[in-house]
Amino acid sequence: MLSTLSAKARQAFLWGHIDGLTYQQVADRLAVCDRMVKKYMAQAMFACLTCKDR
Repeated sequence: MLSTLSAKARQAFLWGHIDGLTYQQVADRLAVCDRMVKKYMAQAMFACLTCKDR
């Protein structure tokens, strides 16, 4: 599932869910706004939900 994501979306997902960073901390590390982190997380969650169907 992770291989289907962009590099930034993959990293945001890992930092947010594995390392427990906040969206703002992830945004700071990726040099993006927290809105982009929300978008990346939504992409990752969608990929997780649709992964079973593949």
